Amino acid sequence: MQRASVDQLVGQNIGMYRVERSLGRGRVNAVFLARHPAHKNPVALTTFIVPEQFPPESHQRFHQRFRKEAARLIALRHPRILPVYEYGEYLGDPYLVTPYMAGGSLADLLKHRGRLHHVEVLDVLSNQSQMLVAGFGLKTILQMRGIGADERSYGHLLSIVGTLLTSAEYVAPEVVQGQLEDARSDIYSLGTILFEMLTGKPPFTGKNPLRLPGSTYSNEYHRYVHSALIFLWLSPPLSTRRLTAIPHVVFST
Repeated sequence: MQRASVDQLVGQNIGMYRVERSLGRGRVNAVFLARHPAHKNPVALTTFIVPEQFPPESHQRFHQRFRKEAARLIALRHPRILPVYEYGEYLGDPYLVTPYMAGGSLADLLKHRGRLHHVEVLDVLSNQSQMLVAGFGLKTILQMRGIGADERSYGHLLSIVGTLLTSAEYVAPEVVQGQLEDARSDIYSLGTILFEMLTGKPPFTGKNPLRLPGSTYSNEYHRYVHSALIFLWLSPPLSTRRLTAIPHVVFST
C-alpha cells in the first residue's frame, strides 16, 4: 500500500478538509491545520504514523482497532470533551479531525506560570470553565498491547512506537503495575493535576517516575490523596464512561 509522507500532506485534500499547514510532529503523530471549504473555522487534523516495520498482521490489527475506537469517539458528545468531527485513512495512515484550539493548554499555562492561584483553580474546575479534555480515547488507540508482542518492562504503558502513552507522573500505581484499572485510577490522575495546579509541580518526580508511586503512605502521598478528595468534592462528573487516557486539557476560545 502506498503511504503518504507527512511532509507532503500540506496542500492535500484529506476527507472533506484541505490541509493548510503543519502544527507539529512527534514520533507517533503529526498535527496539521486544515479547513472545510464550506466552513470558516479551522480544524486540527491529526494523522497517526504507524511504524513501517510492523508486519502485515500488526498493521491490520491497528487499523481495525482505530476504526472501532474512532467510531465510538465520533458518537461521544459531552460539553467538557473535545469532539471528533471525522476519521478516516489517507494513503495508509489513519487520521482524526477535531476543533482547532488556539487558546493553548493547561500544561502550557503551568509551564509559563508555575502554579495557579486557588481562585483560578476553582475556575478551572467550575461548570463555567472554558477548558476541554483533549486526547480522549487515544490510549486505547495507540497502545502497543493487542497489536504485537512487547517483552519490555512496563510494556503495557508503551505506544506503538515505544514511547510512554502518557507522562508517568500522572499514572496511578496499579496502572504502572499492570493491574486492573477503574475509575479510581482516573481519580488518582486527576488529583495529580490538581496538585500540580496548586503547587506548581506533580506530587512525585524523579529520575525514574515509573517507580515513584510506590512510595505510598508517605507524607507527600497523604497530601496528594487530600488533593484528590478536594477535586472530587469540587468538580462535576466528567462522563459516565471512565477515561481511557490521561488527557490533555485545552482552552477554548
